[in-house]
Amino acid sequence: MATTSSGRAPSGDTSSSIPLWRLLQAAAGVVAAVRGGQSGTAALAEVDGPLRPGAQALAFQALRQLGRAEALRRDLASRPPPAQADALLCTALALCWREADAPYEVFTLVDQAVEAAKRSAGAKAQASFINACLRRFLREREALVAATDANPEARWNHPRWWVERLKKDHPTQWERILDTNNRQAPMTLRVNPRRYTQAQYLGELQAGGIAASAVGDYGVILERPRPVHDVPGFDSGAVSVQDAAAQLAAPLLLDGLSHSAPLRILDACAAPGGKTAHILELADAHVIALDIDPARCERIHDNLRRQGLQAHVLTGDAGQPARARPFTAPKRSKGRCRPGQSER
Repeated sequence: MATTSSGRAPSGDTSSSIPLWRLLQAAAGVVAAVRGGQSGTAALAEVDGPLRPGAQALAFQALRQLGRAEALRRDLASRPPPAQADALLCTALALCWREADAPYEVFTLVDQAVEAAKRSAGAKAQASFINACLRRFLREREALVAATDANPEARWNHPRWWVERLKKDHPTQWERILDTNNRQAPMTLRVNPRRYTQAQYLGELQAGGIAASAVGDYGVILERPRPVHDVPGFDSGAVSVQDAAAQLAAPLLLDGLSHSAPLRILDACAAPGGKTAHILELADAHVIALDIDPARCERIHDNLRRQGLQAHVLTGDAGQPARARPFTAPKRSKGRCRPGQSER
């Protein structure tokens, strides 16, 4: 992504009116939260709405390169600064260590990272330290990067124990697995077979000038990601966002069950409800969707409501009884629809 001299994204970008330092602050906040044990989804939910798309893009890229960034920071400064400052420094290093992949010009990233530190209560006192580390990195980039290449956590951006486990379990493919895992995932949709066949939906996308390809029995990969509400059929429940691998779960489950009697299925750790919805798209079943996080259970409700599906959603943990929340969804036709049949 290019940038203007002001540190803002080009006018075609949805965050073009937001200074880059603010996006870096928000992205570093997400990185700090993930380091502290919070899920990325929960951390992003706390970011102000206008900042969220840009912060998410930067945070995801930073997290994919965090192993390299942390190794570089250790070489630049043996003692880490306080958590917020360290998260901002590592976020900047993750975004600019490989210039070809940097989302902005590296000098702009450094300048705006320092500006973010100056304007952050938790990093203001370390602004000069962050500036010195990043300027040194720009001067000595080649040598510093080469010095970290021998560190498997920097080389593969995965924990050392995970790299060793993959070497043991997949001795001929571990490098390919790690390399693939570091790539940005494509935007994959799941077609609701009660509304479209996969081929029908691909035809609609083609008619709208949206390049896409099929994956699996129900999946569609968009050549270019786009905001979900700009995806044809998303708001009406005709499609959902779900990774191709996750789309295998519901068919595998249902293929092993007898449909001679009504199905009763428990979906544990169900949030945000993608597999729950897929089960209900493929079969008429009584599904109990259980998750420990009440806030994430709201995501289950939102997804089911959008698709016109119904499940019994419970939240609870080992120390508390599960709590049900009433849920009413629009009625749908009875009887199982085969893939390709339409309710319209």
